[in-house]
Amino acid sequence: MSADLHIHILEGIEESELEGMFYNSIGSKYCPLSYIEDDTPPEKIQELFKKDEELHEKYSKQKFSTNGICNRIARTPNIWVGEVSWLADSLLDGDYVPSFVQAVVDIIGEDLPVIDEDLINRIKYAAKLKNTTRYELNNVVDIVNFLRQYRGKKIFTVSW
Repeated sequence: MSADLHIHILEGIEESELEGMFYNSIGSKYCPLSYIEDDTPPEKIQELFKKDEELHEKYSKQKFSTNGICNRIARTPNIWVGEVSWLADSLLDGDYVPSFVQAVVDIIGEDLPVIDEDLINRIKYAAKLKNTTRYELNNVVDIVNFLRQYRGKKIFTVSW
C-alpha cells in the first residue's frame, strides 16, 4: 500500500498544529518516542512516554474531527509530489521510496523552510534523480510553478 507525498503551504493553520498532526509519527521531531535510543536512561524513557501520553490526550479527540487538525491541514494549499511506501521500504527488500520523494522530504525537513529560489532549485535538481521504483511522480514543472506561486511562504510535507 502506498501513500502520497504532498508539499503543503503553512497557510490557515498555526505552526503548533503540526505537533497535533505528527506527535505519533515515529521519526518526527514532534514525536517524543523518536528520541529513545539504545542508551537512553530509563528515567528519560519514562519521561518521553509521559509526554507522549500528554500529547495523545491533548490531540486524539480533535485530530480527525470535522474541523480537526488533519482536515485543516488537508485544506491548506498543497501539491502532490509522488507515491511512496515508507512501510514497505522499512519491512521489505526492494525499492519503495523514489529518490525524488526522499530528496524532497530531506530538502524541506520539519523546520518549515521559506520558499526561495535556492529551495526551488534544489527541488528542480532532485527531480533529475532516477526513479528506480514503480511509483509515479508529479511533473517537476508543476511543482516548481506551485512553489513560485507561494514564494516567501513556509512549507512542510505530509504523506497521506
